[in-house]
Amino acid sequence: MKKNYLILIAVLSLFCFSFAIAESQSSLPAFTYTGDDPVLAAVSAETANYGSSFLLEDNSVSIPVPIVLKTETVDDTHMKVYGNFWVFNYTLKDDVLDQISGGERPAIMSLEKKDEGWIITNVEECDSGADYYLDIKRFCNGDKELEEAFATSADASSPLFKEVFLKYLQDYITANNLPAKFWKEYGTELMPIFQ
Repeated sequence: MKKNYLILIAVLSLFCFSFAIAESQSSLPAFTYTGDDPVLAAVSAETANYGSSFLLEDNSVSIPVPIVLKTETVDDTHMKVYGNFWVFNYTLKDDVLDQISGGERPAIMSLEKKDEGWIITNVEECDSGADYYLDIKRFCNGDKELEEAFATSADASSPLFKEVFLKYLQDYITANNLPAKFWKEYGTELMPIFQ
């Protein structure tokens, strides 16, 4: 009888422990843009969706960091957005958003205005490697100021990047009432989300 009782206690303890781990690492809500700019909403949604194709863990989320460099109106219902559409994937561990992957994505996004708002119709991305700079030059079509803006947008330590990065993290945490206070990249120290 005592042996059965101990087995029952062990099974219940294991169940409770597994439940606690599952609760602490439950799936994070998907990213949703909370601002009032319909073009930025479309760009952010596409970027988060793109990033989610690289998610390897169930309890993770893609958060975009769209660095918009230029917006070009083609006509009343079409526009192009030039930018570096960074995206990062995170898991939540206690009060830390742990960055598991991510990176930059220089591109031109073509948008069309429909009844439901702006939608992305095409994304022309830079190739990597040797073609990276050739594509940037082609994107800019002789606009040296835009070329410099693309170069600056590739620097994750730039003030513009840091501003957009933190705003999107803060908005995500606030909108979803999450306990995260810090973010962390592999091999680095904890960084505060709210400063």
